[in-house]
Amino acid sequence: MIKIRTKEIPSHIIEEMNVFALLLSVKDKSLWGEAASADAEERLGWLDLPQSSRNLLPAIDFLAAWARSKKLENVILSGMGGSSLAPEVICAFEHKSIEILDSTDPHHVARVLDMDLSHSVIVLASKSGTTIETLVHRSALEERLRDLGMNPADHFVIISDPDSPLSAYATSAGYRLLNSDPHVGGRFSALGASGLLPSALAGVDVSELLDDAQSAALLFPQSGSPAVLLAAALASHVQESPFVEIAAPHGLGDWIEQLLAESTGKEGKGLLPIVVPALGSRRANVLAIALNGEPGDVEISASLGEHFLLWEWATALLCAYLQVNAFDQPNVAEAKERANTILESPEVTSHGHIDRNIEVVGEASSVEQAIQIFLDQSHGYIGVMAFLDREKDSRAKILRTLLERASGTPTTFGWGPRFLHSTGQFHKGGPLIGSFLQITTARDHDVAIPGSQFTFHQLQLAQAAGDELALRSRHLNFLHLHLHEGGLDQLVETLINLPRVTS
Repeated sequence: MIKIRTKEIPSHIIEEMNVFALLLSVKDKSLWGEAASADAEERLGWLDLPQSSRNLLPAIDFLAAWARSKKLENVILSGMGGSSLAPEVICAFEHKSIEILDSTDPHHVARVLDMDLSHSVIVLASKSGTTIETLVHRSALEERLRDLGMNPADHFVIISDPDSPLSAYATSAGYRLLNSDPHVGGRFSALGASGLLPSALAGVDVSELLDDAQSAALLFPQSGSPAVLLAAALASHVQESPFVEIAAPHGLGDWIEQLLAESTGKEGKGLLPIVVPALGSRRANVLAIALNGEPGDVEISASLGEHFLLWEWATALLCAYLQVNAFDQPNVAEAKERANTILESPEVTSHGHIDRNIEVVGEASSVEQAIQIFLDQSHGYIGVMAFLDREKDSRAKILRTLLERASGTPTTFGWGPRFLHSTGQFHKGGPLIGSFLQITTARDHDVAIPGSQFTFHQLQLAQAAGDELALRSRHLNFLHLHLHEGGLDQLVETLINLPRVTS
């Protein structure tokens, strides 16, 4: 059963959320404004998933039994944003192993290609069927399987909307296919096909998630429900500040980050979640949300299935309060389009001054000088955008803490390109108060993309460059550092030696 404790919330906001909750429960498409009504009419199927996804269970059980019978014990999931974050969280909560491929970093891709594919089931998840990362992963994995003398049809399972290009491809190639609900957007699909099937293949009993979510679904339309209280707490805070700090176990914070940031970050409005391992020092402009038993401004205890539906409800209600479309992502495509334009040019390179192991792209002559100029011009918040290998370069996450300590400014961290499907929307569509540190890297080993004129590293750099252009076009404070061997260690050392800002 969900337990929630919040700091005091103005009664008129709670009453407004009570009304919104009743309207949401009957799928009132006008909740988010007239401009959003067409999207809302086509994107409210997530409200039914605790019940409707039970219809998927026989097919999910069949595919899990097939994988077991073929001894496909390793689960590889290629998907971006909502297509991979939920199963990653589910498997972490249940202590089940799953390999998430949500990167274009060649070292990450090479590591997956070198896995024991003979005992692997490979899930490709893309609702639209056009996600570039998933398509290039598919090409590389297909070629690798064929090179090893294996038939990709014996290993691939596709999750996509019924009429998508990927569904059509799966049918023509003889791949196993489970269609997602076309009336559910990706970031609201944790309890749909893309959340449940990969988790079940990894050995999770996903029916328990649906049971817990169904109990919550009956509760949320009620006056003063946990969904109402959480949405009201978020709405009360967003009037003063867009920053919420979330401490949650097993990657749940990353899933919430995408849901909140991509849904609310539009028209100069929105909430920016800052995912932390533990709540830091209390600041008046940051709402501290604890899902891990810590004391916070908001404290929530719930099962995972309850959490999924709770945050989806609260996000939809908050978007109604803000009067922004909860179901679109208008600025996500911008960076993609700029990256595609860059890929059509002869090469993707960076040019700057080399300071030991770091190339500083800009006018500064040293890393220290570049960072100091960057911090001096920072206001609002800092976003660290690391186009690195999130396993090999996992220590890069400390950069968030070090920059926040040196600046006194709320600081968020995202792995590229996956943050483009998450906080990337907020960075460009929310309040334009961010300062951005982009980190790219040289790679001594690249991976070709079959059928393409560019490699994974070229794609990775183009995605970074496209996002840089999108952010610079808004005249936002931006620093690009390109790392060579030893560059990450040098950057960490530099930030450690910066003086700490005291509040």
